[in-house]
Order: sequence, then C-alpha cells, then structure tokens
Amino acid sequence: MVSDKAVLPYNPTQEEMDAILGDIFYEVQQLFMASELVTNHPSLMNALLESALLHMRVLLGFFEMPRRTADHGQDPPIEKDDVLSIDFGFPVTQIAVDSTYRERLNKDLAHLTYSRTSRLPECRDWPHRQVVFPVLQRAIEFIEFLGPERRGQAKGVTPVEWDRLLDALKTYERLHHQ
Repeated sequence: MVSDKAVLPYNPTQEEMDAILGDIFYEVQQLFMASELVTNHPSLMNALLESALLHMRVLLGFFEMPRRTADHGQDPPIEKDDVLSIDFGFPVTQIAVDSTYRERLNKDLAHLTYSRTSRLPECRDWPHRQVVFPVLQRAIEFIEFLGPERRGQAKGVTPVEWDRLLDALKTYERLHHQ
C-alpha cells in the first residue's frame, strides 16, 4: 500500500550532476557501441545484443521518468536517487519504442519467464530501427541540449570525447534515417 504521507524530495547537488554526466556518457556510448558491433559467433552476438538492450533500458528510464521512485518503507517516505533527464532541464518525453518490445525488455531481458519459450523464433528479434534507434536519437537531442559548456563540466569525460560521440551518433543517424 502506498503511503499518503508527503515524500521527502531528493535534490541532486551540482557536484552530483557533474559527476553523473560521465555515467550518462557511458550509457549512451555503450548502447551505441554494443548495437554496432557484429560477430559471427552466436553466443557473443547475444551478449552484445543483451548489453545494448540493458543500456537502452537504463536510458529509457532516464529520458522518460517524470519523477523519482520513492522508498515508502521509510517514515516519512523519501525519494530515491534516480537520475532523470529533467534534473538537467531536459524535458521528459516518451520514446517511440513499441510496447511489445518494452514488455520484452522487462520480461525477457531481466527475468526468466515461461512466456519467453512461447515466442516464435521470428518474434525473438529486436529490430534495431524500432528498438535502439529511437533511444539513440533522443540521446543526440540530450547531448545537443547540454551544449559544449555544460558537457565540459562532466567528470571523467573530456569535451573532445563528447564531440566524438555526438559526431558518431549523428553520422549513424544520417546513415540509418532512410
């Protein structure tokens, strides 16, 4: 049962936000890299795919959650330290990933379920254009929104690294946006 008590907000400090930018960079970079790598080895290909999907799931939460989750086991309840795009002034928007794939992210990727075995082989695919591509497009928008000055505040990531990632993502978008 959810408590009716007011939830104590979690307000990240500027230092925390500067530090987490490096982790946001990492999530975007790993999604991009893992989704681009190809191998003929089926098990290794599955590992790359699952890595990409895990990073995608993290970024969906970052871009889409309008508020932090709360720990209602505390008295009073307190917000958890979820990192949200709105912390940076970047608006929350639902990313155009079909609900079928969203459900599979939760059921097939992160849990062992009986429904997984009932999927036909052709229904086990993760079409890149429908699944990963929309998240990478939103990542481009976020990086551009931050701008060079804000990206320069990130801990552990240089402005050159941000620029390289943004250039790679934009090139990728141009090649796949047909």
